[in-house]
Amino acid sequence: MLAEKTAPDEFRTRFRNALLERWAESDVHAAMAYAEKVTGAQRRQEAVIAVLGKWWTRMGERRGMGEAIARRPLRPTRRSKQ
Repeated sequence: MLAEKTAPDEFRTRFRNALLERWAESDVHAAMAYAEKVTGAQRRQEAVIAVLGKWWTRMGERRGMGEAIARRPLRPTRRSKQ
């Protein structure tokens, strides 16, 4: 049956990509280095896209935080007595 032959490989690919996304949260360079070594052009492309997708999402979150901080009114800082 075709499903029996393709399902394990598809499961491995999905599992690997999920792990790569998680890894990219803490070390995007290491995750990308691994993704670039995945065998098979399509699997490698999917792995790289998984890492890039997580990286892009994190960059957007950081940009959003930066914009939120920039919109806050400035408050005078307290000077400590010396």
